[in-house]
Amino acid sequence: MSDQLTVSVRGDGPDAVLQRAVLATVPNDFRVVDGAGDVLLVSGRDGNAAQVLATAGTTTRAIMVASPALLDADSRGQLAQIEAAGTPVMLGFAYVPWFLAEGLPLDAAREEEVAILELSGDVADLVAAPDMLLEQLHIGRIMIGDVQSARTLMNGPSVIVVEAEGGEPQLKWRMTASKGLADRLSVERIARLRRTKVEIVRDAHARPAQVTHHDALGSHTDGPLYQSGYRVCWKALHAALHGGHVPSGTITRLESDLAMLPG
Repeated sequence: MSDQLTVSVRGDGPDAVLQRAVLATVPNDFRVVDGAGDVLLVSGRDGNAAQVLATAGTTTRAIMVASPALLDADSRGQLAQIEAAGTPVMLGFAYVPWFLAEGLPLDAAREEEVAILELSGDVADLVAAPDMLLEQLHIGRIMIGDVQSARTLMNGPSVIVVEAEGGEPQLKWRMTASKGLADRLSVERIARLRRTKVEIVRDAHARPAQVTHHDALGSHTDGPLYQSGYRVCWKALHAALHGGHVPSGTITRLESDLAMLPG
């Protein structure tokens, strides 16, 4: 029996086009279909959540959500009901997976307590700013610990700045989403003995992340790390549906995170 799963991708919106390209890189795991599939792709940016969720049924094994910060409240409520009924829901992220897997950019620096953390992202279209900030909030949680609060410092026509606080001991860090030429994220982590900067470009395919360290030995750059965050998410979903860890409480956490960020 094949382990390949079908993914229902509706329409030709930005997320549908991007995720079709990502799924083409994992042909042994997934096959895109126009009709019903094992997995449904829901997109907040494409505005197709109501249409896609209306097709969810007993044969739906999971739901992948792209641009989750752009989902309306009704769609989030429907997803919460579907998840509570036992269907896994996973959020598709472009940057977060880099900071979850072992051996990726900041593992070596985790031995030291962080003193300063700065996250800044460019988006080609400011419509994507809420998702950029949502990803930064997740990354801050991975690197610092539970996020206790966040406040908006600036919400202008071309830039949004949010200050978050959390961790033990408590630390405040800044997250920024601004208009740029391309979608990219920069994370700078400064500790007593090491300063590490990670720069990632969002892309459907493998693009190298730039990881630079400054320490007592000087400045040095890690070898190129090729991976797509979205591809990691799809691979994780495939593993979950074949006996791995099945995510839970996804929409509850999403609601909590969105409440901290500017609407």
